[in-house]
Amino acid sequence: MSRRDPEQIKLRSEVLIADAEAGVVSSIEICFAEHGWTARTLAGDDDVVAVVLDRSPSCVLLDVQHRQQSLARLDALRSRGYGKPILAMSGVLDIPTIVASIKRGADDFIRTTEGPGPVFNAVSRAVAAWTARQAQPDCRFGEKFKSHAALSGREMDILRGIAAGATAKEAATRLELSPRTVEFYRSRLLSKLGARNAADLMRIVME
Repeated sequence: MSRRDPEQIKLRSEVLIADAEAGVVSSIEICFAEHGWTARTLAGDDDVVAVVLDRSPSCVLLDVQHRQQSLARLDALRSRGYGKPILAMSGVLDIPTIVASIKRGADDFIRTTEGPGPVFNAVSRAVAAWTARQAQPDCRFGEKFKSHAALSGREMDILRGIAAGATAKEAATRLELSPRTVEFYRSRLLSKLGARNAADLMRIVME
């Protein structure tokens, strides 16, 4: 299944949208429906975390323009074990908010000003990558390693690269990221798993 051609992905999935403006979500909902997906926008009075954990959608789109509320929800979802893709989105390119979202476990950031098409493509790629990961056992990881749920999908991708001995440049090429972004995730992994360095990280995940 190609990551570069979302039109070929045959998944039919539910996506929940939270904290977004009405004018933004209407075009996104239409675009997803045209591709056979269900995009449901949560109302302002919905308990977003409870609904997501109850329905377990294939992906969550979280508008982070209202930073504190959205980041708190992102923290809550990851800490309570929601491991499927969460994509942060906003009409404003606010670097501190993007960084804060990634640090809290968002798999990607999307600018809504680019239109619903790129939003659908990003979600489609993220869901396809997550589904592929579930079908592949983590044969390099030890039986005692229980931190999968605490890691985002992108963090797991980076961790697999490290376990395979890939350099930052090699992992960046495979994942279509910059080496600097890979190094950022690597530092995040060390912090999350309490590792002092890459060797210590491998000891933790291979036990």
